[in-house]
Amino acid sequence: MKDKLFYLFGYLVDTVEALIAWMLEVGLPLIGISLIVLIAYTSCAKPVKAETLLQVHLTSYHVDREKQRNEKNFGLGIKHILSNKTEMSIGAYKNSQYNTSVYASFGRLFSLTKHLSAGFEAGLINGYSFTDGRFGPMLVPVIGYRELRFRFTPFAKGTVGLSLEIPIR
Repeated sequence: MKDKLFYLFGYLVDTVEALIAWMLEVGLPLIGISLIVLIAYTSCAKPVKAETLLQVHLTSYHVDREKQRNEKNFGLGIKHILSNKTEMSIGAYKNSQYNTSVYASFGRLFSLTKHLSAGFEAGLINGYSFTDGRFGPMLVPVIGYRELRFRFTPFAKGTVGLSLEIPIR
């Protein structure tokens, strides 16, 4: 039990390290651009409760800088809000191993503050070496700030990915 707790703590430390390093190296300009687009969009739009969102997959950051990883993870997805907290998504993106990944997932986000949320996504994904050409399971912790989503990928220790979710009318 003690070893599992140390492993979990190490994983959390690596993940926080990845998020901080990513923000310092890549994320701040990208977040700035995303926030400008978001502010422009929300200032022109009437407030409506969206049930369907367009997911725009953008980038990832890997703590292990020695391995050659793709950090331009462009792709699209559709998320449908089934209830106040439960969401279902499908989509595809270019993953860190330079392959196309297709996924189907459901998730729950829990509000922490007015704009900050945390939760998980679980489902099936392909395109990674561990899936061996088939669909395999995925369970991904998620932190959300407004329409930005940070996904902490357990497939590659110390990896964080960023996507933007835009309401579709």
